[in-house]
Amino acid sequence: MKKIAVAVAAALTAGSAMAAEVTLYGIIDTGLAYIHSDVGGQSSSSFSMESGVTAGSRFGLKGTEDLGNGWSVSFNLQNGFSNDDGKFASDGVLFNREAILSVHGPYGTLSAGRMGALTSGLGTYDIFQYGADVLDGGYIASFTGYWAPRDRYNNTLTYVTPEANGFAGYLQYSNGTDTETGSSRGQDRYAAVGMTYAVGNLNFVAVVDTVLKGNDENGERDQDTKAVSVGANYNFGKVKAFAGFQYGKDERSFGDYDFGSVDAKVDGYTAHLGATWTVPCGALNTAVYYGQYDINNVDAGAEEADVLGVMVSHVRPFSKRTYLYTALGLKKTSFEGGLADQEVITATVGLNHTF
Repeated sequence: MKKIAVAVAAALTAGSAMAAEVTLYGIIDTGLAYIHSDVGGQSSSSFSMESGVTAGSRFGLKGTEDLGNGWSVSFNLQNGFSNDDGKFASDGVLFNREAILSVHGPYGTLSAGRMGALTSGLGTYDIFQYGADVLDGGYIASFTGYWAPRDRYNNTLTYVTPEANGFAGYLQYSNGTDTETGSSRGQDRYAAVGMTYAVGNLNFVAVVDTVLKGNDENGERDQDTKAVSVGANYNFGKVKAFAGFQYGKDERSFGDYDFGSVDAKVDGYTAHLGATWTVPCGALNTAVYYGQYDINNVDAGAEEADVLGVMVSHVRPFSKRTYLYTALGLKKTSFEGGLADQEVITATVGLNHTF
């Protein structure tokens, strides 16, 4: 990472005095992807350059000030972009990935701003997928879309307890996931409680979270989504194994499958086993996912769904900041009912550089 001079920090804070240090950092990830899809016997293929295959391309600014007596303040401002075309990831939003101001002290850390949910696989407070998923939200197409859909949310507070005997607790709440109006009942909100535990080579994580649905135009409140997520990883030395399990109720979709305008409620579970294997020329990742879901709306076109995903990838580091990746994945979605079965095969090769 590169260190920006104090003058840059002062300019960014509109003349505030004596900022100690600001760090500019980022990732550029570019790959070539072949994607073959089969939906109800109708197949299609594409070959394209993709940005952010293993990790989203981004740049950010972060800094910390020591206030003394065990207290400090930090910030993290992070923007996502597509380096294949140079566009920002979100129109009209500069720091779409993260915009956090945090206070750290003897009683823990309190952060406020825009950030990823505890189970989203995104950002500073990604604890579930970081601990339970060998891919941790990375890769594209057939490699993703297995866990209940959570995202980055606006207007979020996150509190993290100090670590005690390997345990740490997390509380997270958003008063308006997309925007914040005068009445919080008119918008979706998010709430979560989680914990992590680390002892030796074992790491364990558990999260209970919910999307609190806002009132509709008639003032009636929709059913909240609810999910319980548990997972662990264990480092055996040459092999690091991952396992994750999640049960969701009244979710609006499973993984990345979208029912469109149909208000379907989904109950079901997802299970994952994966491992990272140390090999002479880098690291080999293997993963398998399986999910089974009940779809509680006849207008959705199906009553049940099963999802199976398998993948293998290889990472070849050239330095501490640059690696080459190759990956192959298969994702099959089978429906009981009127929806067409789907199959997606993805093959990618690309380069990731951190600065």
